[in-house]
Amino acid sequence: MKNLSFLFAFALLFTMSCNDDDGGISLDVDDLTIRLSWNQADADLDLDLSLPNNTFIGSGSTQHSGDVLSGPGEEVITLDDEALDGAYIIQVEWFSGAGDVSYQLTVESQGTSRTFDADIDAIIDIDLINFTKTGGTLSF
Repeated sequence: MKNLSFLFAFALLFTMSCNDDDGGISLDVDDLTIRLSWNQADADLDLDLSLPNNTFIGSGSTQHSGDVLSGPGEEVITLDDEALDGAYIIQVEWFSGAGDVSYQLTVESQGTSRTFDADIDAIIDIDLINFTKTGGTLSF
């Protein structure tokens, strides 16, 4: 019984240190989530991501939530334990819709996030957002 109590206490302390926001150990240190959402009913926007190693993630990739063909919609790219440090390029592409399409883009890594509100239309049909990831720090 003593050994079981010791293991329980160790597991509790380890779990507390892993959830510590003041520099504790993190079990999931390389997470990156890019979320694109829009509310316009007839719009189709696409989300793509270029990684620091020149890998491209778009529709059909296992890290991509899928391609929404008509809004309102949301597309998400998630990298679990794969997110490299370095320069990234997010591409939001207008595919269809009437006039301007308002969207929200959120980039999150290790609890740090930044949200952008923007508009896109057929004339300027691609928005590029550059950022650098260093650990859990995002620089835009």
